[in-house]
Amino acid sequence: RHKYIHFNDDVQGTAAIVTAGFINGMKAQGTDLKDATVVMCGAGSSAVGVSGYFMKAMMAAGLSEREARGRIYMVDSKGLITTTRGDRLNEWKTQFARTDGTPNIANLVDIIKHVKPNALFGLTGSPQSFHKDTVEALCEGCESPLIFPLSNPTTNAEITIEQAVEWSKGKCIFAAGSPFVTQTYEGRTVYASQCNNMFIFPGVGMGTKLSAATTITDNMLLAASKAVADFVPEEEVKAGKLFPDLQHLRQIGINITCAVWKAAVEDGVAKTSVPDNVESVVAESFYTPTYDPLYTCGAHPLFCNNGDSYVDLPSEMMNPLAYKGTGYSYEERLERDILGLIPSKEETLQDQVTRTMEHVRGYEKMINKYIHLETLHCSNSTLFYKVLLENVEELLPILYTPTVGEACQRFGQIFNTTSGMYISIAKHKNKIRSILDNWHLEPDIIVVTDGGRILGLGDLGAGGMGIPIGKLHLYCAGGGFQPARTLPIQLDVGCDTKAIVEDPFYLGSRMPRTHGKEHEEFCDEFMEAVTAKWPKCIIQFEDFQSEYALKYLERYRHKYIHFNDDVQGTAAIVTAGFINGMKAQGTDLKDATVVMCGAGSSAVGVSGYFMKAMMAAGLSEREARGRIYMVDSKGLITTTRGDRLNEWKTQFARTDGTPNIANLVDIIKHVKPNALFGLTGSPQSFHKDTVEALCEGCESPLIFPLSNPTTNAEITIEQAVEWSKGKCIFAAGSPFVTQTYEGRTVYASQCNNMFIFPGVGMGTKLSAATTITDNMLLAASKAVADFVPEEEVKAGKLFPDLQHLRQIGINITCAVWKAAVEDGVAKTSVPDNVESVVAESFYTPTYDPLYTCGAHPLFCNNGDSYVDLPSEMMNPLAYKGTGYSYEERLERDILGLIPSKEETLQDQVTRTMEHVRGYEKMINKYIHLETLHCSNSTLFYKVLLENVEELLPILYTPTVGEACQRFGQIFNTTSGMYISIAKHKNKIRSILDNWHLEPDIIVVTDGGRILGLGDLGAGGMGIPIGKLHLYCAGGGFQPARTLPIQLDVGCDTKAIVEDPFYLGSRMPRTHGKEHEEFCDEFMEAVTAKWPKCIIQFEDFQSEYALKYLERYRHKYIHF
Repeated sequence: RHKYIHFNDDVQGTAAIVTAGFINGMKAQGTDLKDATVVMCGAGSSAVGVSGYFMKAMMAAGLSEREARGRIYMVDSKGLITTTRGDRLNEWKTQFARTDGTPNIANLVDIIKHVKPNALFGLTGSPQSFHKDTVEALCEGCESPLIFPLSNPTTNAEITIEQAVEWSKGKCIFAAGSPFVTQTYEGRTVYASQCNNMFIFPGVGMGTKLSAATTITDNMLLAASKAVADFVPEEEVKAGKLFPDLQHLRQIGINITCAVWKAAVEDGVAKTSVPDNVESVVAESFYTPTYDPLYTCGAHPLFCNNGDSYVDLPSEMMNPLAYKGTGYSYEERLERDILGLIPSKEETLQDQVTRTMEHVRGYEKMINKYIHLETLHCSNSTLFYKVLLENVEELLPILYTPTVGEACQRFGQIFNTTSGMYISIAKHKNKIRSILDNWHLEPDIIVVTDGGRILGLGDLGAGGMGIPIGKLHLYCAGGGFQPARTLPIQLDVGCDTKAIVEDPFYLGSRMPRTHGKEHEEFCDEFMEAVTAKWPKCIIQFEDFQSEYALKYLERYRHKYIHFNDDVQGTAAIVTAGFINGMKAQGTDLKDATVVMCGAGSSAVGVSGYFMKAMMAAGLSEREARGRIYMVDSKGLITTTRGDRLNEWKTQFARTDGTPNIANLVDIIKHVKPNALFGLTGSPQSFHKDTVEALCEGCESPLIFPLSNPTTNAEITIEQAVEWSKGKCIFAAGSPFVTQTYEGRTVYASQCNNMFIFPGVGMGTKLSAATTITDNMLLAASKAVADFVPEEEVKAGKLFPDLQHLRQIGINITCAVWKAAVEDGVAKTSVPDNVESVVAESFYTPTYDPLYTCGAHPLFCNNGDSYVDLPSEMMNPLAYKGTGYSYEERLERDILGLIPSKEETLQDQVTRTMEHVRGYEKMINKYIHLETLHCSNSTLFYKVLLENVEELLPILYTPTVGEACQRFGQIFNTTSGMYISIAKHKNKIRSILDNWHLEPDIIVVTDGGRILGLGDLGAGGMGIPIGKLHLYCAGGGFQPARTLPIQLDVGCDTKAIVEDPFYLGSRMPRTHGKEHEEFCDEFMEAVTAKWPKCIIQFEDFQSEYALKYLERYRHKYIHF
């Protein structure tokens, strides 16, 4: 402590805050400090530190050191500590061992009866160790005793406030280390004051920095104690409220900073004098989270060199296409100068997959699983796709239908990190070609939507971006596309859904949807711009309104490499189900009759493909068309119905004199169809009489409710099976569960485009087709149908299982390539070994060797220079998200990379808190907030400062305890440094060079004694991270100037070391001389590199906490 700028918060910070509570507690009790008597339960480093500060406070009140020491009765697991007890005492216990002949009493109740203390403090780590007789004995000797259960987290508290109040009959004055709820007893309020170091250390740190103190003295800490105690109004203290509310954390930090600065000057350790206007100087020096103007380097000057060059982590650490997380080998870490920036464990990709799935399965809500997976996608693309491919059946209902529907509805609320491009008709019209230049990678495929008709949810405007993102996941997983070669795009043309536009979190243009000629001109400009920049790129349209879906399909399909999945993809997959359904029914395709409910673009597309399938079976076009009965909201579509039909409905309007029937049941009775298809978007529109009418005309009718998501399905499988008495053959657009009826299995086949479009895309790419023909899509239909074994089809299972998505994609790619050659639109011929060629071309998520640029060659220029998004888009210290103004986006060449809405920081805070409050579990709130911290630091701290009372129990105690216990499972993106004794000993100084920013403060732990949870090893990293949040929020430190460090010296907790997700060194904890030498090396290395840096030790075991405090406090800026 005298050698470095060093302090230990467990010892000194705890001592200072408890002393503040002790001072106010005695005021509340009406007891002078010099008359107070204390029983201290616990004899570890924190208890010794607290007792030492109590002594100093009593001495300041007039007692001698001997008298003050005699007022403190320290108790350990064996009872009252005395010099005559007969056991050997360690050096710190001897400081408070009784030497005055006090009897050796083992029982706490007897000790209390003997001492009659004014206060009982618990720092034992033993939950529920203060019992009813303990409290009753306290109250016998003192009218209103102080009870301080200080062990963390809440589950380790020695007593709850409810117990303390009940057993003391409301007489006690209470404070605890973790949060409790204020109680009342017979009209008297007993406050649940929180005695937490978070009030102390931020201001101590900033006071040390501003005073340029060479060491941190006890007087500086005691000044902090007094500043906290003085902050509480006198009338509140008298009422038993001993500590301030957390909402005042910032002002308390300012007060403490001023007090510590003055104390440093008084003690002669300051290098700066205290200014006359010290409070305003301190307040102005405090970090305030705002979006500062961008500098040349795109960053705040704190992390630039003179505003010209960018100081940053190595590029691959921030690029999701390159980042490996714990997957870097030791050699790669050494070569890339990232040694120490990642936990020391070297995991295989398979290890990471297992860890990720354990985490995902921990969420209860599907939408939270979705958010976690998309966050992974934005930080480690390779791991994301490996996870998806190995768990495709489990994860596709999360990443695609039905969950993606909710994600689109909540897109504004859950948006965090950009993914893809957002092109606005209001801001980017006539500029699209130049905006595309802001995307630095060449895509093989684009999925684009205008959000006009998302699934069956209607017009979601810019929220529809979730669909292109989800589709492209499937292109990579099922079609083998390289993630770096895909691009989701949202065309923001307004929105006609009032509730969406008025949603305060909506990120699109708040204007009515553009229609007609202007919409067409915008899409024409888009298609021309994309093809001019990337002439080989496939462009898939998605979820446009029917009017535009069909119009643009005809307009573009022969001019560009274009298809519409809602029309053609849906048509192809439903046709595959229709083919197999007729096989299962035993009906020849040329004899099949269909009722198609729905007359939008998808229904028209499906019906057109049915015609082609029937024609291939021998019918003429006229005969095939006559087999399809299309129904809209007004009934059967006929040319004689009397209303005006749009152009696509006329294709299937009856011209044969079929009567105009309005009711679906009557239509079914008239037609006697083999199959009923629903593409209406109207939930529960197939009723019991509908199914009964079907079964009257067909022994085993096909029932296909195809509207998505699940909530929009026309009928559930349970209803279909019950009402058909188990006779129906069933398939649906969203997932259902297979049923049985009187021994017969009715399969819940999923008829989803996801089987079709990935292979169609890759077949188009490999064939270099200049257009995508209907024959190519029908080849895909047949490939899907043929994949299902004949015996399964006969049993009514019409589609493959999702686990075969990859192989189906390969089969479809081969079939589409051949069809493209047959149709004369391919530029490449089909190789003899086509299947192996296709399989080899499919993207497989693996960690490839790093190139010079730190990335896979796909996103490098010849392996030499790095193709990347602008740096500030990936740096959490610079990134603004939707907070960039239009001018900044234009200047920084990021126009189109962020949703078009320009939000204030306050808008973003509101949106973030709405999201955080949507989680039920505290640990999930923690994970979300830490993810935000790693993507947008400014927003994170603004959110924290405006919601400090609500968020501190999440980001710090008690939730941080669970986060440390689960650190390996929840780890995603690196934050701070991890220095291992097994791998980095004698190399620490060089490893510190890998951290490119100069810290003002470091919080370091060896994980030896995390809260009251014991030895958590490398999992303890959650504590330094949490502490530094508080240094920034309460002490005004710049986030860019803070550094959390984990010293990985092993772990003695067997369950932790054997946890498959543990990220530290799997070895016993290092002790003794080797531990001391490692810490000495660390302190010398830090001070050599950053001589002004404050070093705070945290959660070391008591043996080391006290030893290192004395060893370093006068040598370094340490506490």
